[in-house]
Amino acid sequence: SRRSLLRTLTTPFAMGKNSLSKAELVEILTTTKKTSERNKAVKQLKKFDLVTNKHCDSEARKDNLRMKKLNYLVGFMCWRCGGVRQTNIKCYFTTREGQKTICYTCCRGLLDYIEVEQLRKEHQRQGIVPKVPAAVLEDLVRPLG
Repeated sequence: SRRSLLRTLTTPFAMGKNSLSKAELVEILTTTKKTSERNKAVKQLKKFDLVTNKHCDSEARKDNLRMKKLNYLVGFMCWRCGGVRQTNIKCYFTTREGQKTICYTCCRGLLDYIEVEQLRKEHQRQGIVPKVPAAVLEDLVRPLG
């Protein structure tokens, strides 16, 4: 139950048989209203390895990236970079897999990547830049995050 999860979280540096799984910590992070519980969940989530999901970056367009500024601090796991975040800006990325929550850094990186691609296509059309296969460019110009 949620109460037993929170009790386990409040023990100092819950390790060994009392440690929480990543899924349990994410649940606490997204559901708790207490700042101290959220901070403890964030601290323990940072110990886990990052799991990135950058396979949908090619789907990024300005119309499927959305930023929302909130009046309060919210904690979440970024779907794209796998990092745990506490911020008042939440970004949403709509992919073929559904709507995903991403951090502001990943959102800005994708928007910058979109802008670079648009400029590259325009410069190629004007003959300023020679046409280079897209596979080569993906290795050279990769979104940050």
